[in-house]
Amino acid sequence: SKPLQNEWGMTPTHCVFPLLIGSSLSFFFFLPGHLSANLSFYLEIDRNRMKNRGVFSNGNKVLEGTQSISMGSVCIQEKIRIPTCIEDYISDIVVSVNYSLNGDPNQGDLSPILNPLHNSTTVEIPFKKNCGEDEVCEADLKLAFRDSGNEKLLLSPAFVLSVDLELKNLQEDAYHAVLYLLHVPGLSFRKVSVRENSALTIVNCHGVPGGQEFKRLACNVSHPIYREQTYAVIELKFDVLENSSWEDSVEMEAYVSSDNEKNETLSDNKDTLKITVQYPINIIVR
Repeated sequence: SKPLQNEWGMTPTHCVFPLLIGSSLSFFFFLPGHLSANLSFYLEIDRNRMKNRGVFSNGNKVLEGTQSISMGSVCIQEKIRIPTCIEDYISDIVVSVNYSLNGDPNQGDLSPILNPLHNSTTVEIPFKKNCGEDEVCEADLKLAFRDSGNEKLLLSPAFVLSVDLELKNLQEDAYHAVLYLLHVPGLSFRKVSVRENSALTIVNCHGVPGGQEFKRLACNVSHPIYREQTYAVIELKFDVLENSSWEDSVEMEAYVSSDNEKNETLSDNKDTLKITVQYPINIIVR
């Protein structure tokens, strides 16, 4: 028997419409004479994942049923629907298949049997990758502060510091791109937003352990894939902690990394920004 035929891949969208893909499940049996049997099958999508990435036409990750078969082939057509904005479209979707045969009672003692060691299989469904003819994606990220030359930090509880970073991917899809920002302890991260982009870009930031002299912010950029030939302007906002120790200026350092960029193109993956610190003046009139 040949349990499953899979001759297609999937292309993820930019979280606009759900994907609909087709699968052909084909069982081939060669039986002597005119024997027939009942085939029971059980299919499950992403069995080893807490969160599956697709459902069958019944709306569930599991499909099971029974099909009457005889000499020749039987084809069971089934569709798999991929929800909008799945988190992982790098690793293949895995479909697990289990099947068994039950003899036809009308045939008396004659009935086909399956080898118990060959009653299951798995099929991996790959996503199509934008990696060119060699099928190896090589990213080339470029990061820079948008420096107007007039950046100032006012030591006031009402002041919010805003900095802009421009991120570009000059080559092919970047896997698990992460933007890191080092800043002084006197700044407290407030929010992140995407001001401009050439394709949908989702950024999520969180603090990571740094040191006594600096804090570090890590921002996941459109995980798991930051698309080829795209750019985004990312705005980061910070509150000011007055009770911290301040000098005449502060520096921020930002850099970006991914799982698939060569060392030869890393020179433009980082940038620094110097910001003048302004102290408020309190005037008392008597």
